Amino acid sequence: MEELFDTLEYAPEKRLNLAVLQLRDTAQRWWRGTSRILRESGAVITWECFCAVFRQEYTPESYYNSREREFDNLKQGNMKVAEYARQFSSLLMYVPHVANQERTKRNKFLKGLRPDLFRMVLSG
Repeated sequence: MEELFDTLEYAPEKRLNLAVLQLRDTAQRWWRGTSRILRESGAVITWECFCAVFRQEYTPESYYNSREREFDNLKQGNMKVAEYARQFSSLLMYVPHVANQERTKRNKFLKGLRPDLFRMVLSG
């Protein structure tokens, strides 16, 4: 769904509204309760907030663990830097302890570059 929203360049508020409209049955009841609790606690419900709580509720822990291992082992290898950066960014959401630490995130990205590029970055 996010890829479609990206392609159509929908604003975050529109993404949230459209995603909520797609929920059915159990997911719809879950969101009504969750959004009520979030609002009562003073949270602002954004697209990012929705995505985070939705993933937490509906994505199995094993999937998160698998993505985290994939992130830990990510290396540029034969990829172009842009492709490596896209993969890095897409896996980053599964490792919030890295995503929230700019220095750690930067170091992980740099260490995943091919050695020749890594040396160029360090010397530049």
